[in-house]
Amino acid sequence: MLSADRNQASAHAFFVSLPLRILVVDDHPVVRDGLATVLELQDDIQVVGKAACVDSAIDAQRRLLPDVTLLDFQLGRGTAVDVLEGCGKLGLEVSAIVLSTYDGPWHIYRCLRAGARSFVLKEMAQEVVLDAIRSLHRGLRYIPPEIADRAAEAMTLDALTARELDVLQSMAEGHSNRSIAKHLGIGEGTVKTHVNSLLSKMQAESRTEAVIRAFRLGLARLDDARLRAH
Repeated sequence: MLSADRNQASAHAFFVSLPLRILVVDDHPVVRDGLATVLELQDDIQVVGKAACVDSAIDAQRRLLPDVTLLDFQLGRGTAVDVLEGCGKLGLEVSAIVLSTYDGPWHIYRCLRAGARSFVLKEMAQEVVLDAIRSLHRGLRYIPPEIADRAAEAMTLDALTARELDVLQSMAEGHSNRSIAKHLGIGEGTVKTHVNSLLSKMQAESRTEAVIRAFRLGLARLDDARLRAH
């Protein structure tokens, strides 16, 4: 009996001493390699893989089954949400920390709703990321207080439909109802209905107020391509 107990204790000690297996996902090679280098300096962490886009991230998650995945929010043509939802469709469990330069409440809320267990801004200290990794490995969530506050603010807008978000983005780009209707392939009257619904749900008195709030929350944004197009 004592021998069996010793063997069990030895096996447990071996398991605990295993390094945390980390997958790093970022579409910028310098950032991706830099993160991997920093993590590899930790005695209890091993980077088992790197990925640069949504598809490669999902494939690496399936093949490697890492303990924790560091997941950049913006991944070229996709986002961390696409990775999380894609893994979910395959039945893959992902213990993910989303790293982002975007601090809009809607971005944060969407990631947490999709299954991320942590959301950390890239400007935060290196120790924050390391604490998040070790917390997730213990089965915990890691949500800095300022991140939790922003996510709670966005929860009030969860009632917005996908079509309303499309209309809101078009409004943010300065399009008229007629232009939005043409772009989305719907009637101008339908656009007006969506706009009125948006104003009500966002508790905004005007289109301008709704757009300003959308930018603040991260519900809409103008990337370089759109800016060049106008």
